[in-house]
Amino acid sequence: NIINGYPALQFDGTRFVDATGPMGIGNTQSFIIFMVFKQNSYTPGATNDGEGTFIIDRTSVTDNLASFKVVNTDKYYYQRRENDGSDLGGPVSATPVNTQDFVLIDYFRYLNAGTSTEGIYINGRLDITTSGPTGNMAAPNLRIGRHVDNPLPVGLNGYFVEIVAYNTALGDQARQRVESYLALKYGITLDASVDYLRSGGSDIYPSTGTHAGYVHDIAGIGRDDNSGLYQPTSRSQNVGNMITVSNPSNLQNNRFLVWGHNNGDLSEPTDADVGGNIELRLSRVWRVSQTGSSLGTVSITVDMSWVSGSESADDLRLLVDTDGNFVNATEYAVGSSSGDLYTFDNVSLNTGQYFTIGTVDKYITTLPVELTSFDVTYEAPVVVATWETATETNNDFFTLERAGEDMTFFELLQEPGAGTSSVPHTYTAVDPHPFGGRSYYRLKQTDFDGTTTYSSIRRMDIDEFGRELVLYPNPSNGRDMEFSMGNSVFQLQEVEVISSQGITLEHVAIDATNVQRYTVHLGKALTPGFYLVRALYNGRWKAFRVVVGNGP
Repeated sequence: NIINGYPALQFDGTRFVDATGPMGIGNTQSFIIFMVFKQNSYTPGATNDGEGTFIIDRTSVTDNLASFKVVNTDKYYYQRRENDGSDLGGPVSATPVNTQDFVLIDYFRYLNAGTSTEGIYINGRLDITTSGPTGNMAAPNLRIGRHVDNPLPVGLNGYFVEIVAYNTALGDQARQRVESYLALKYGITLDASVDYLRSGGSDIYPSTGTHAGYVHDIAGIGRDDNSGLYQPTSRSQNVGNMITVSNPSNLQNNRFLVWGHNNGDLSEPTDADVGGNIELRLSRVWRVSQTGSSLGTVSITVDMSWVSGSESADDLRLLVDTDGNFVNATEYAVGSSSGDLYTFDNVSLNTGQYFTIGTVDKYITTLPVELTSFDVTYEAPVVVATWETATETNNDFFTLERAGEDMTFFELLQEPGAGTSSVPHTYTAVDPHPFGGRSYYRLKQTDFDGTTTYSSIRRMDIDEFGRELVLYPNPSNGRDMEFSMGNSVFQLQEVEVISSQGITLEHVAIDATNVQRYTVHLGKALTPGFYLVRALYNGRWKAFRVVVGNGP
């Protein structure tokens, strides 16, 4: 149960799976290949070599290529070469590699009337398209997970779920139908510019139409006998997803229930449009699209761990409404709970309806009412965090925490709280040495009795130009390796040394935060030769090919 109830193949950078026969894509045939996978880390290669992380390659050394890999620091690349070894190249994505979520990627070569078009789709959106050569290129036998003859552990590190290949060009609607099938099956959110279609071609979630404002964490249950889809339970695989829908009482063919939300701020609840006993509700609202006859009633499980503040099952309500104004909403009480998971049973939903979570007691089930805002901004060269509270009760202190791309949070600093106060307070804290690239911030609030709650997570993206981790000297003396990012600070967490045969020779755990330079002294000197050195810094891996010389 790795992804939405389905298993997945796990890869560690060295493992691979080989097809037992050809793909059936001939010399002059168009093709499109769909893949669902997740990368925990990667090593980039170049567009003209066999280095770096290959998701797809061939089972034996051939001149012809229809491979897929990571290049240019952090981009996807369809690597093509024709049967005679000519025209090595292909399109490089504009979108960076995703190491947080499962992704749905299609890459293609379409031949038409003496022309060739190649490109890459990412989660349903055309990311890059280019013209290509028109010579003979049969797709070689397929390998998943690693380059054909590169033994170093730089292959796929993560999961591979499914691959679908067509030996013909697909029109937009046909391609969308395949993407929608895979997206619903595995809980992958397609790009906001793409509608979800069933196998017959009709809309089942109009992301570009009536549901345009509700395009986050899209998932759905449904049955489509024509495509073999039977999905009675589903949740989005995105980090931060809160909703799982299950137990439809009448799931028949061509019936779908799909939902997405408005990305409302989880730290800012509202009482503007609540009625009855409801005192507060989340600003995050989900909208439903139902296709075909009713699926009957369903169960909705809500993960409240993403919402700061305390809650009680007795106070929580699922609110369902037809117009998005929850004054006259239908209320459902919690049927069962486990930790932060609260399940509402026998829920009736119709197409176009909205739902959210409310509380009948804002003092016991507070939702995040005390923390009214939390923001981070980049004011070069520092990151400034600002947050405001409306009231505080027994608040000892706040802790500002930061994480790299691996989402492992570390404490940055503490700010004293106001104890118990009924007046607003504003707080400001500065991260003087932020990470380059992508990082995350959150607040931890600690009461005098040690009870803690967390805020929503805020993402920060900082241009890394000139801020790449470097290793020197290279060639190396085989014992000392110095890492730096110029004048920028970084966090170094792990370093491992791997031989040219793929054997890990040394693994060093490091706790170096906010350093400009750091020297790793290996326990045993390396003999002359070529090595792969991998460094985990700022929550991401980077690989270096290091030469150890014979010395003076």
